[in-house]
Amino acid sequence: GVEEIAIFGSLARGEGGPASDIDLVVSLNRPLGFKFFELWDYLEFILGMEVDLLTPNALRQKPRLWERIKGDLIYV
Repeated sequence: GVEEIAIFGSLARGEGGPASDIDLVVSLNRPLGFKFFELWDYLEFILGMEVDLLTPNALRQKPRLWERIKGDLIYV
């Protein structure tokens, strides 16, 4: 399941507009496989907007992206 979720990007900085999506990093306590996509769909459904969903593992493979977003992270 989900251990923690953090928001980042324009909404986290208070700069989002009507067309903004929500950028999330989700930490999992075990691999979800295809259920990851079910989680993604569920988040879009309950939030009513497009979601960009990353995991810490994905961010570890993109150090430049991590450096850019780590200051924006707000854990919820």
